[in-house]
Amino acid sequence: MTNTQMQIPELSKLEYLPYIDSQGKLPISLQGKIGVYGIFDRDQKLLFVGYSR
Repeated sequence: MTNTQMQIPELSKLEYLPYIDSQGKLPISLQGKIGVYGIFDRDQKLLFVGYSR
């Protein structure tokens, strides 16, 4: 691997991390950042993948 390459983990190996609080707001630490997110149902079945910018 060169210095310009990154190791990107498989989506299936990432932990579930709720990022919207009970009021539907993002934590301050995530506001204004670019990211990829997934929306899951209660059984953790993936319903949607999106990105924010």
